[in-house]
Amino acid sequence: MKRILLGIAMISSAYLSAQTVIVNEKYEKKNEPVDFVYLPVSKKMVIFTGKQLPQNRNEIYNAYSYTSNGSKETLFEKEKIIDPVFSPDGNAFKAKDISSEGRGSLKYVNNKNNSFRVKLSHLNNTNNSYFGITDEDTRIFNVVNDNPAYYYSYRSYNNVYDLGFTNEKGSAKINFEEDDIYLEVYNVESNSSNRAKIEKPNLALLMGDSYTDFKGKTSFNCRIKGNDTFDLITKSLSKERNQTILYKATYDFSGKKLSEVSFKLDLKEGIFSLSNNLGGGLKTIGSGINHTPIRTYLDVLSINNYYEDSSNGDIYIYGAFSLSNESSPCGNYVFKFDKNGVKIWESINKIDCGYKLDDYSYFNVSLLEYNNNLLLCFDKNYHIVDKVTGSFLKSDNVSYDYDAGYTRYISFINNTYVTEEKKDKSLKRKTFSSSCFIAMNLDNKFLDYIKSVSSEEKAIYFQTIFSNEGIWLLETDNKNYYKVLFFKE
Repeated sequence: MKRILLGIAMISSAYLSAQTVIVNEKYEKKNEPVDFVYLPVSKKMVIFTGKQLPQNRNEIYNAYSYTSNGSKETLFEKEKIIDPVFSPDGNAFKAKDISSEGRGSLKYVNNKNNSFRVKLSHLNNTNNSYFGITDEDTRIFNVVNDNPAYYYSYRSYNNVYDLGFTNEKGSAKINFEEDDIYLEVYNVESNSSNRAKIEKPNLALLMGDSYTDFKGKTSFNCRIKGNDTFDLITKSLSKERNQTILYKATYDFSGKKLSEVSFKLDLKEGIFSLSNNLGGGLKTIGSGINHTPIRTYLDVLSINNYYEDSSNGDIYIYGAFSLSNESSPCGNYVFKFDKNGVKIWESINKIDCGYKLDDYSYFNVSLLEYNNNLLLCFDKNYHIVDKVTGSFLKSDNVSYDYDAGYTRYISFINNTYVTEEKKDKSLKRKTFSSSCFIAMNLDNKFLDYIKSVSSEEKAIYFQTIFSNEGIWLLETDNKNYYKVLFFKE
């Protein structure tokens, strides 16, 4: 494992007002861009290079991190891994080792740049899927996964320990309602494990005659908090669906519950609605054309999600609401609480999306930090929310189409959204992530740059990441070149 610790290299940057070109590279054989991740705590964009393979099962050989001012750092070179997952602070990671000497193992690299190889068999009976994964827009994405073959790929490593859960029989398949829950703590450095029974949340606060009965089992998810504690999240929804409570219990790594805080949300009009806010388990049953899901379901945890301000512990809970059980989501909300559960403000906003959904798992709601405020996205609508008052600083909606013709099975970026503005030749043969359309609507310089990129010879693919500092843009033709740019107001 090689790492540059001294003399962080500065990249030559081209400035156009508040626009910075961070990376501008040609494709090289076996050194192609294969993946990326933004680390919000360390405020770095990581680009992985290696060998592109079908359906994004890419081999990663090298990793480089970049800051918004153009600094570059080599994280590693000449490795052979897949599916790297960073710790919550972004200073450590784990990945599946596919080198000849490391097959069947995980590679851990801690915040001191020490690496450890651990056999997957050591962790096979531990379910760490409750800690979720990190989505492209940096939110924690909680999933329902009963396949132990993928338990290694979740956000359960914190520099020293990898965490997971089992039941009283030591099985990774846990029935939250019936089983006792055991915390499994694996010390990567010492190659040792500890197991402790934890105090389960009070199920009487989550289910019964007073609460909505979901088809999926009641469950929980977790978030690591530093090197010593983690939060366990459960949620309830009243039978009338006009009140929901999020419970956040903090445990240490011996399984002891240290505290529990509740966050209560009430609606005077309408009912809380499920949505794809990444707060709960999204399970797909089968797949159809172009790998689209045949059937999905959301559990009670999908009633909302939350963003926690790391600077002061404030909690922002967000989601969607409907007018009745039969209607599609027709509005969004954000409730702000302090770390002790005291409500500071609420913002409830009705928006008519103009169509009915049979599957709420397709209805996206997200909340991200952006320029020291919040970016709330509700389907194709977005709002810039003042963190102090909850007022909207800007609101608008965007439009785009899906074009399966842009789907790539070997790619760095594989987006398939295109503009509806067919007459605008400057946007032809260009395909985007949904967040790109928000960035183009928010920032004229961003839009001007997109329009300036030539797409006469090949289609150009764009990916946008919003951050508290500004907007990151990734650009490629998936064959000859790739670029990373940063836009700051």
